[in-house]
Amino acid sequence: KIDRASMLHSLEVRTPFLARELLEFGFGRLPDRLRVTPYTRKVLLRRLARRLLPDSFDVGRKQGFSLPLNTWFKGDWSEFTSDVLMAADQAIFNRDAITGLLQGQIRGLSNASRLFCLVMFELWRREYHVTL
Repeated sequence: KIDRASMLHSLEVRTPFLARELLEFGFGRLPDRLRVTPYTRKVLLRRLARRLLPDSFDVGRKQGFSLPLNTWFKGDWSEFTSDVLMAADQAIFNRDAITGLLQGQIRGLSNASRLFCLVMFELWRREYHVTL
């Protein structure tokens, strides 16, 4: 998410390795076999990470960040979500569809992404006084 947002605004948010000595080492003295293999990149960094981080830390797998929406909508956000969406303009929101999504979420269906989008849209609509 950070990458997409920063690229949208032409910003570099990652911290590069810019120390002169580090660049000279990486491009001059570091053997190729410690830079890249046919199956992996950042070989030296991965080896160092394995030495410094606990065994339970997965240094090989990259994963994204996601919000625990299902948990939020079953707990703290449940009442707030219902209040916001049930008070929404019926010319824009179909109350029966909203009720179905809310009840489905309570029954264990994964409607959290839909509900999150609808709540954010409704809050945006209220903030900017958007009507049909």
